[in-house]
Amino acid sequence: DRGQYTENDVPHPKNFYGLTKLVGEYVARRCPAHLIVRTNFVAREPWLYPQAFTDRYGTYLYADDVAQALHGLMADRVTGLVHIAGEQTLSMYELACLTTPAVLPVTTREIALPLTMDMTLQSVRLAPYRLTRGDPVDHPTA
Repeated sequence: DRGQYTENDVPHPKNFYGLTKLVGEYVARRCPAHLIVRTNFVAREPWLYPQAFTDRYGTYLYADDVAQALHGLMADRVTGLVHIAGEQTLSMYELACLTTPAVLPVTTREIALPLTMDMTLQSVRLAPYRLTRGDPVDHPTA
């Protein structure tokens, strides 16, 4: 995996999940005013797993930051294909540690799944976004 994919790169899915996303893009392209967004995002919550990959990378953003970017794109009536990408390359482990410092490191070799190792994105259409603080969202308790 070479990473730093732009909107001009042709996807080559490594698994069925990736293939279904690509099929969805082809269906969306049939609409004249479509907007297809590729991004790497996670919830701003404590990491759900005891471990995170040290050798799988992305230009991650939090879902609420992506939602704000989407709102702006829709308000500006942007169409076509865009990448909403973070400005910083992080391993999944580094990302997980932002909200859950006790998470343990693991490599993808230990799990043996067909995964894209470098999911980093660049945009030729948009400036990169800054990953905001990793503090988990406080949920009121009943």
